Amino acid sequence: MQEEQLQRVREFLDEYEIREREQRQVLRREVLTIAERDAAISAAVRTAILGSIPSIGWSIYASVRSSWPAGFAVLFAPLCFVVPFVIIAAGAGVFGGLFAHWWFAESTISVRSAAVATALLADAVLLFWVVMLSI
Repeated sequence: MQEEQLQRVREFLDEYEIREREQRQVLRREVLTIAERDAAISAAVRTAILGSIPSIGWSIYASVRSSWPAGFAVLFAPLCFVVPFVIIAAGAGVFGGLFAHWWFAESTISVRSAAVATALLADAVLLFWVVMLSI
């Protein structure tokens, strides 16, 4: 009787260790996934903000070139265009990072590279619309 109880206790402990190991692996995978998502969002936001510089430059150039008074255009255009474009670019970066994580998380393509690519695509679309609306 004693041997059977010890055997059952050992089996229970073995099963418990296996479950604990599986839970640790699941938690480790979740932590790595969250870290990868955060890194992708961070890279995409930085890329999108830096990529919005041509749009800001073109907007300032178009406002100076237009019929605005020169002093007013130089002072007001950065306030009018920098803040909204940075907000739009940051939002596009966050969305691009989340999209890249969602789409490329289980693929061979790097999530960070995909996030940077989506951010650059968003910047290209922003520049296209800025150019088209300023013509």
